Amino acid sequence: MSKASSLLLMPVELTVKVFSRLDSQSLLSVQLTCSRLHDIIAQSPLLQYAIGLTAAGLCDNPVDQTPVAARLDALKRYERGWNDLLLPSLPPTSLQPGNSNVHILSGNVLACIDADEEPKTVSAMLIPSNLRGIAHRRWSLTFQFTLHDLIFDALQDLLILVNLDQLNPMLHIRLLSTGDLHPSATQSAIPILNGNPIRGTGRVCGDYVALFVVPNTSEGRNVRVLNWKTGEVVAQWLCSRSGVPSIFTSFSFLDDRHIMVLSTRGRNPPRLQLYSFLEPGTCCEFVLPDGICIPPRVVLQFCENTAPHRPKDMHQLGPFFTDPAERLVAIFVALSGQDNVYIFASSRTLLSFTRGETSLVSWESGWGSRPEMFPRGYIMVYGMKVMRCSSAGIFFVHDFHPRRVARALRRGGQHEHSDSSYDDRQMSLPCYVTEAELPVGLRGRGTVYHITEDSIVVEVKEHPTSRLSLLSF
Repeated sequence: MSKASSLLLMPVELTVKVFSRLDSQSLLSVQLTCSRLHDIIAQSPLLQYAIGLTAAGLCDNPVDQTPVAARLDALKRYERGWNDLLLPSLPPTSLQPGNSNVHILSGNVLACIDADEEPKTVSAMLIPSNLRGIAHRRWSLTFQFTLHDLIFDALQDLLILVNLDQLNPMLHIRLLSTGDLHPSATQSAIPILNGNPIRGTGRVCGDYVALFVVPNTSEGRNVRVLNWKTGEVVAQWLCSRSGVPSIFTSFSFLDDRHIMVLSTRGRNPPRLQLYSFLEPGTCCEFVLPDGICIPPRVVLQFCENTAPHRPKDMHQLGPFFTDPAERLVAIFVALSGQDNVYIFASSRTLLSFTRGETSLVSWESGWGSRPEMFPRGYIMVYGMKVMRCSSAGIFFVHDFHPRRVARALRRGGQHEHSDSSYDDRQMSLPCYVTEAELPVGLRGRGTVYHITEDSIVVEVKEHPTSRLSLLSF
């Protein structure tokens, strides 16, 4: 008996178990061999779930206890939600976790410092998700010292509080859920020596927190990376407005080993520099496209990608989550009297250069840059998705994930909505654009404020204040 015949005679349950060890591309190839194997794969929720995750650019959550059939159903609803952008017409859920106009998003948590005369309270809210089985929850944490800034990572239950009242600014390391001292930290507070952190610039990734710090001895600024568990300063890049040709304007983590810094050099085109803070001295530098950043520049900064870098607490993520290995790097450039320019690159492509021997590469060489003119306004970035909203309540999702773009191309004219189009323009990092409108009650008053794995957070203007509302797929 041939091997092919014995495979066809095996019980279906055993065949599925064998096929579950194959990657998605191999499963699709096996489906083409004969009608029996095609039917086995097509009728198996486990195998269809594996194929669907790969096509959607998502990762399975191994600790989640949701049955496979329910996971597959949730995945299909997730895909329909983002492909069709059919938002509910029901009244949106109010999200305002505290008395503040500045709310920070990490994973599925919104948090802010309450805007009191002497702010000592952090208000937080876990954004609910019916799709992924996450319940709505609010809580407040009050401390004995004044809060000047906060940095947090919801998936590590990590809250870093900045206090500037003392001789040396302090970073207090706490649990986001309770406000207690974080058990992974060897010290409850880390002093920031020889400088003051700039508010709103803190970033955290894995074991590391990075800040813009203004040294006490100069007018410039530097990027400082610390291990929040030990308090050790692992890297620092100095910059000054006098004597040093570069001025740092913005930074962001690329992953838990690399940090990206935008810098300007007089009237020369700005540069993106990639540093490995675990291997001091290593740097890869890219010159931003000519003609994009002609002085005078108004703004040059990263648009923060709010998708988790490396999930730690997998229980918060539901049955599946965005692939952390593929992230979009978005650089925002505002020019005087012109529309905003955005430059997009794939994190996977950028990392491939840090591992090579190339030290200087032009963005115009076609390896992954994409300058795009957007009307005035801001964009939100999550994973490989970009969302922008017009004043008329129309919003657009630009999806840069290569597998999802390829699938959109294959759908071609069969896609249900004619207002969705493949956006190419001879660029090396194509995207698929979907257009939709906010619900009637929010048009003209609502602006997209954040996006999460499966929800849109909308800021609604209500004179003289505003509130945050949630729209879920």
